[in-house]
Amino acid sequence: MVGLATTLTFRHSHHYGAQSASGIAIPVKLTVSGKSVRLLAKLDTGADYCIFERVYGEQLGLSIESGRPTLIRTVNGEFQAFGHEVTITCFDWQFDSVVFFPATIEIGRNVLGRQGWLQKFRVALIDYDSVLHLSHYNE
Repeated sequence: MVGLATTLTFRHSHHYGAQSASGIAIPVKLTVSGKSVRLLAKLDTGADYCIFERVYGEQLGLSIESGRPTLIRTVNGEFQAFGHEVTITCFDWQFDSVVFFPATIEIGRNVLGRQGWLQKFRVALIDYDSVLHLSHYNE
C-alpha cells in the first residue's frame, strides 16, 4: 500500500514544555450560569469523557449528584461521576459540553477526553518538541 501525502494546517500551537513530564497540560475555563473557574487539564486520548475535580463543579454552583450518573472505569478501578453541561473555553474556542465530576473528592485529576473535547478538534502532537497543534474540527 502506498501512503497518501496529506497537508494539514492548524490555527493554534500550544507549547506545553515545562509540564511535559507530567503530561500534556492545557489551560481551560469552565463556565456555568455566569460562574467560571480556570484550571489546567491533561489531554488523555484514551479517556472517553472529560472529568474534572469535584471542587471545580462545586465552585461553579453545581449540585454534583443531580447530574447524569455514570460509572467511570480506569486502569486503577472505577468511580461514580455525574455529568453536567458546561461551557468550555480553550484558547480561542468556546463550546458547550457535558463533562463529569466525581462523587468524591479523592479523584484529583482533570482530564480532557474524547467526548466533550477531543472530538471537537483536529490535533497534531509533536511530543519531541512539546507542541500540540489545534484547529476546530469544522475549520
